[in-house]
This record gives sequence, structure tokens and C-alpha cells, in this order.
Amino acid sequence: MPQSSAFARREGKAFLSVYLLDFFQQETELENVIELKKYMKEKTTFNCKPNGSFPVLNIEQSKQYIFEEISSQICHREKDLPHCGIFYDANDLLIAKLLAQCV
Repeated sequence: MPQSSAFARREGKAFLSVYLLDFFQQETELENVIELKKYMKEKTTFNCKPNGSFPVLNIEQSKQYIFEEISSQICHREKDLPHCGIFYDANDLLIAKLLAQCV
């Protein structure tokens, strides 16, 4: 289970940086994760730690869960596909905790 700190916006950032697995259009979630990890290795400076976890969550289900818990607005915007951002105007620690529970 990931820590809520994995879902906290970084200092000075307006959104939580995420990647859309559906962008890769593979048959299974695992195949999409493999493609995403290849993409990230080639196109970004981010590296998954050897013993690190790779949380996957459904944006719509997560929004519904969070809306049930709080009344703030949360949305996602496509940035540079497959990269996108999750934007929210609420207590960062609460949103991060609820997102971690959605994994």
C-alpha cells in the first residue's frame, strides 16, 4: 500500500503528475504498466526504484470516492499524453490520503 506522501503535490506545483495507462491501448493493465515504464525510461528522467511500487488507480472511481468523502472539486487535465495532471483545490494532505486509499 503506497504512502499518502506519494500523492502529495510537489512544492511549487499546481497539479499531481500522473500518467494514463489507457493511452498505451494494451490488452491488460500489466501490459500497459510495462509500456508506461518503457516510455518513462526513454522520455523522462523519472526512474522507479528497484523495490518501489507503481500504484494504479481509476480516476473516475477515485473522484467518486473523494467526492463522497469531501465536497471539493477535483479534476484531471491532459497535458502531454500520456502525461496528465490531477488538479484539486483542497487540503493537500487529505486528498493525498484519500488517493492512496483508492489504490
